[in-house]
Amino acid sequence: MNKQPEDFYEPIGQALADTVGKPFIAAWIRVEIRDSTSAVSVFYRASDGEYYYADRSEELDEFIYRHWEMAADQGENWDEMTFRLESSGEFHVGFEYDIPMEMFLDEEKRDEWLQKNLGEVKVNYPPGVDRHNSP
Repeated sequence: MNKQPEDFYEPIGQALADTVGKPFIAAWIRVEIRDSTSAVSVFYRASDGEYYYADRSEELDEFIYRHWEMAADQGENWDEMTFRLESSGEFHVGFEYDIPMEMFLDEEKRDEWLQKNLGEVKVNYPPGVDRHNSP
């Protein structure tokens, strides 16, 4: 049976859970991708209610890229993906298409995404990670 882009949702979810690596209430991936350029951000709400940024893993990047590539081969050329995973295992996926090039990797667009998906919260970034320069 031929693989479909949707076949990567479960591995993406597992790689996200592995990337977070601790109990969480919800976790999000924000992906922007164009040709060979991509930005992947991982956020999660820990069981203590705090929000954190996590470094992404190579495995997560690989599953995302394979999904994007397969979707593009089938005419579904998305530019941005949001993947939300609940602690129950339930997940939600959303895509944006035809984002103007001047909005690609735009800080204001990223801030809007954070507001829409996480709300008005403080995100804890690891030492050495600048919120304004992270993907």
